[in-house]
Amino acid sequence: MATHTPKIKLFTSDTLRNYLPAIIWALVIAYLSTMGGINLPQSLWEIVAVDKIGHFLVYAILVILLLIGLKKSKLDLSTKRVTWVLLSCIGYSIMLEFVQLYFFPHRYFEYLDILANIIGCTLGYLVYKFLINKFL
Repeated sequence: MATHTPKIKLFTSDTLRNYLPAIIWALVIAYLSTMGGINLPQSLWEIVAVDKIGHFLVYAILVILLLIGLKKSKLDLSTKRVTWVLLSCIGYSIMLEFVQLYFFPHRYFEYLDILANIIGCTLGYLVYKFLINKFL
């Protein structure tokens, strides 16, 4: 017996409402990624630690918000959909690093930022799967 997977109807008010937190958060990430330098602590270790924790957290939150949007849209979290969410978020983070490199001379492309973003995306999925999903 074949199962029917519901399709997302794009641009409906319900779909927009389900994904609006993730869309707003993605815009916040873009703003933070392109704004001028942020005053971070002075020691090199503190700068690296705070910066990477920030990258880690913002992408974990983005993945969680997208997965909540999927759940509210009554879509199952198949491996294909979860992979799409993770790859989309990772791709978005890499794109923003290139935007910084080519369009914002006061910002820098950093491989360690991408690594922190990937770890954050993965953690976001794990937090959703083992904690948040249990309560939705």
